[in-house]
Amino acid sequence: MGDPEDVLGSWVFAPLFRVDGVIADPSGRLAAVRRRVAAGFADPVWVRRRCAGVRRRVEDGLRAWDAGASLADQVLGWVFPTSLVAVWPAVAGLVDPTVRRRYVRAAEVLGAHGFGGCYPELLATLDGGGVGAGRVREHLAGLAGVFEEVSGLPRDGFAFGADLGAAGRPVVFDGGAELVAAGRHREAMFWVVVTYARCLAVLAAVAPERERVWRPGLAAALADLGVGSVVDRRRRVDAVLASLPAWQSVVDAVARRAVAG
Repeated sequence: MGDPEDVLGSWVFAPLFRVDGVIADPSGRLAAVRRRVAAGFADPVWVRRRCAGVRRRVEDGLRAWDAGASLADQVLGWVFPTSLVAVWPAVAGLVDPTVRRRYVRAAEVLGAHGFGGCYPELLATLDGGGVGAGRVREHLAGLAGVFEEVSGLPRDGFAFGADLGAAGRPVVFDGGAELVAAGRHREAMFWVVVTYARCLAVLAAVAPERERVWRPGLAAALADLGVGSVVDRRRRVDAVLASLPAWQSVVDAVARRAVAG
């Protein structure tokens, strides 16, 4: 960790230090960082810097998208940078971004600042216009099978390996079911697709013959999102990149309103 200003300018770390959540700090250095971050968190200079960091991550991720990569890597290389467009207004709105529920959080922030009408367009960058609740339940059921298999395999070397074990199961399946029950089934597809792709990435490395067995499940989910082919995924990547100037205007307006209080 760098200076307090480095933390203040980070959309990842600043929210962690805006409240007193430090567990152990023998030197007192973390407390000093927390005080500085808490005092400057809503300063427009730092809000703009954090927002710029989100946009940069979106652009860098999507521009690096590789049509020749494995299916799992193509999906992860598309869906995570795309989903950061949902994190962007949350950061502008001084709201802690989340991982699995980032689209729900974006809807709340946009609505709170008078931009709720923009949310359908944002959600469509993920699913192209809508996946029914019944289909989402089917994809969750299909995901359960591959998840069960992968949870019993070695996952060393995968940064997300712990998410595919017992600790991650309630997050994926109970959390997904809760979103569907709340009418947020379209938003639930984000973590369904992420988890499907992660499972296939593990299988490709340790049991490639099983990756081929489970690949149709992910392919079906992608087809429902409108990104079933390489061409479709490339088109969606390009569309999100092209939309960023318009989203910049929305994010700037959200930030101004949030800072004004």
